[in-house]
This record gives sequence, C-alpha cells and structure tokens, in this order.
Amino acid sequence: MAFSLPIAPWLGQTAPLGGPTPGAGFLAAAQAWSTIILGMAVLGVLAVSVVLLLQLRRLTGALLQRLDRLERDAAPFLEKSRQVAENLAVITQTAREEAVKFHQTVSRLNHRLQETSQAMEKRVQEFSALLDLLQAEAEELALDTAAAVRGLRAGARTLGGGAGSGTRAEPPESGGPEAVGPPLNHPDRGSEG
Repeated sequence: MAFSLPIAPWLGQTAPLGGPTPGAGFLAAAQAWSTIILGMAVLGVLAVSVVLLLQLRRLTGALLQRLDRLERDAAPFLEKSRQVAENLAVITQTAREEAVKFHQTVSRLNHRLQETSQAMEKRVQEFSALLDLLQAEAEELALDTAAAVRGLRAGARTLGGGAGSGTRAEPPESGGPEAVGPPLNHPDRGSEG
C-alpha cells in the first residue's frame, strides 16, 4: 500500500513504499505554509480587485451622470450651432447662385456691348463713306453748275451781241450778273467751254 504525503495530491505524486523519508516533515510543513500564504495572497488580490471594481463602477456611474448633464447642457448650444451651420450653408449657396447670375449678366452685357460697338463702327464707316460720296457729288454738281452758268453766259453774250438788240452785256470782270461763279479755266476743272 502506498503511503501518501499531504503534498502528494498537490503534486500528483505518491510517496514511495517503505515509509517517510528523512526530512519529509520539514518539507511538508514548508509546503503547507506556502500553500496558506499563496491562498491568502490570492484572497487579498481578489479582495483588492473587488474593491477596485466597485470604485471603478462608482466612477463610471459618476462619469455617465456628468456626461448626461453635459449633454443636456450642450444640447441647446449644439442645436443653435446646427442651425447656424444650416443658415451659413443656405447663405453660401445663395451667394454662389447670385455670383453665377452676376457673371452671366456681365458676360451677356459684354457680348451685347461688343456687338453694338461693332454695329456702330460699321454704321460710322457707312456714314463716312456716304458723306464722302455726297461731298464728291456736291463738288461735281457745283462744278457742273458753274460750267453750265458759264456756258449760258457765253451763249447769252454770243446771242446778245449778234442779234442787234443794241444792248451789250457787261464783261464778266465788271461785276455784273454774268460775273457770278469761278472763271472758265478753273484749276480743278480745266477749261470748259
């Protein structure tokens, strides 16, 4: 039959047959005391852990209460901040839309102004050409009229002097009615007759 020591169940060993070995009593006592000390240490750690967990539970409860109070106190501020952010988004969108409309309006006005400027420039050129044509026609008409008047004077002198009416026309240099108009050999016209 096997003799077992009190430490044997802990170690899973059995004592050899033949009885206790010398010095086994000291080892058994040391083993018993170490088991008691380890058990007490485990119980102490367990007690400290329970106390710490209870304090941690109280702290988390207090922290949650403060967070709830902070949430209630901050709710109006957060609501106002959300409303301000929404209003700012609406204002920004409106400003962006107005800026786009303003840019489109300026672009359209600029385009119309360019078209109007080009049309005015074309009309001014056409008017200038018309004035040049009118001036040329007026000069030609004046020269033609002066030539016709000279021709009439010359014809009147010829008819008046050859018909024997007894009156003679004044020469053109005397300042009479026949002297109206430029001389017959005008530098621009040449001599016409």
